[in-house]
Amino acid sequence: MITEKPHNINWNFFISLEKDLENISRYIEFSESNRLTYSIELSRILFAASSEVDVIAKQLCKLINPMSKAQNIKNYRMEITQRYPEFSNAEIFIERYGLNYKPSFAPVFTAREVVTDRSHQARLAAWPPVRPLK
Repeated sequence: MITEKPHNINWNFFISLEKDLENISRYIEFSESNRLTYSIELSRILFAASSEVDVIAKQLCKLINPMSKAQNIKNYRMEITQRYPEFSNAEIFIERYGLNYKPSFAPVFTAREVVTDRSHQARLAAWPPVRPLK
């Protein structure tokens, strides 16, 4: 008999994305000098991670306010930062690569802009824009 225990699908997805990044790091070193590197695989990982951020942010909004009507990243940001004002000041340290980052909250491109305007390509390759911490 097979039984199923409750599990966190979001965590499993995070681990999957982490493994994808670990694999691609064999070909592209994560460093400041490679920040503008572009590839279809990096785009796929970026879009998958962005989709997961959307799901998690929506769930967090529902935890903060069960009546939340937030439906997009701008609404999520508003609700989350009202409850957690320091949320946008989070710093990321990737020990394996010795990298410290603080994500920037630059404007978000829409899917239509990505498809119809190739001038965004270089900027999207570097998305999310990050600035090294001193």
